[in-house]
Amino acid sequence: PSLSTTNLLAAGSYQLDSSSVTSTGKEANFSGAVSVIGSHTVTQKAVTPSVSSGKTKEYDGDLVMDGVTGNALEVSLSVGDQETNDDLSYTVSGVYGTKSVDTGKAYTVYVGPLTGDDAANYYLASGHELTGLDGVVTAKTLTIGGISAADKVYDETDLASIDTSQATFSGLVSGDTVTVSATGVFSAGKHVGTAKTVALTSTYGGADVGNYAIVDQLTTTASITQKPVTFSPAAVEKVYDGAVAYQPTADEIDAFTDALGSVSDTVTGMTVTLGTKNVGTNLYTSLSNVVISDGNSGNNYAPVYLSEYTGTITQADSVTWIGGGSGDWFDPANWALTSDNTVTGVIPDANNVSAVV
Repeated sequence: PSLSTTNLLAAGSYQLDSSSVTSTGKEANFSGAVSVIGSHTVTQKAVTPSVSSGKTKEYDGDLVMDGVTGNALEVSLSVGDQETNDDLSYTVSGVYGTKSVDTGKAYTVYVGPLTGDDAANYYLASGHELTGLDGVVTAKTLTIGGISAADKVYDETDLASIDTSQATFSGLVSGDTVTVSATGVFSAGKHVGTAKTVALTSTYGGADVGNYAIVDQLTTTASITQKPVTFSPAAVEKVYDGAVAYQPTADEIDAFTDALGSVSDTVTGMTVTLGTKNVGTNLYTSLSNVVISDGNSGNNYAPVYLSEYTGTITQADSVTWIGGGSGDWFDPANWALTSDNTVTGVIPDANNVSAVV
């Protein structure tokens, strides 16, 4: 007879003969030869497979149940089904119903033909196909990079222009589609600066985005440069006061605020200088030291100053001697406007004064 690895009678049909009869010592009571008629059959033993590990894996874009490190796909047989030390083996493969991340996933596991020295003594009670609904596919880590922000000219906002065209997706499975769009703000505010930190807020899409645990790119850098602004003096006119300086009016200052093209920044002062203190028209007029209120001491702007021949100085009606100690006609300290004696230095020279009183 054929025996298994464990010395058990192997599955099969065996014809009984005289060798199958054990002597009892009573042979003398019988005459003639012993005839044995019949056979003995050993049937295959049923083994019941079940999936013991490997129902969970990290998303990799395919249906294959290949488990995770330390938890590969395995099928075990019910305890007691296989005789101890029998040589029995089989191959295992499996697929999920869908590739996407989820729990409670349907799967099918295929148990290959039994092999080994004792394979003929067994059969799979449930067939070669096992199914289940407790599969798990976990999200794969996807790290985003390559998002950039453009440098910009100061525009009174902290908004940044973001470019995602060169975004990188580290960990993306070949053939998968994940997209990114982003907005950004300058973390330190709207003012001029170099390599300023831009905080990013990203939004993701694409057919496969749900299969990934995304690690955002949180920041990038960009610069805000000064806004060029040109200041040109308008036509100015004053009464002779012995000085080259001109004091602009509130309305004239407001006109320079308009030159900023600003929503909230303002011009609060400036220096206007004429080319001479004497009466005349079409006098050389220059600007300097424009004071800009922008929360950054005016440093958000790069002013360009133009000069024009737009100044006019008219005669003073009269000046009055206020008797400075020197008694010098040409000493500015000795003269003041008759109409406003706080305005001193108005020497009645050239054609600058109509009368001395």
